[in-house]
Amino acid sequence: TNGPRYVVGCRRQLDKTKLRPGTRVALDMTTLTVMRYLPREVDPLVYNMSHEDPGDVSF
Repeated sequence: TNGPRYVVGCRRQLDKTKLRPGTRVALDMTTLTVMRYLPREVDPLVYNMSHEDPGDVSF
């Protein structure tokens, strides 16, 4: 959210209603055209903990 802001074009095939401030996108390096949407950024450590299997633990 603190990075640079650009005025760019968008591929015709993309649904422009999904574009909102803060949406992560992939840009073409030469034309700065929005090519596709990217998933939200996830901290890898938190992601790995959410998929951890504790096994048969009894407290």
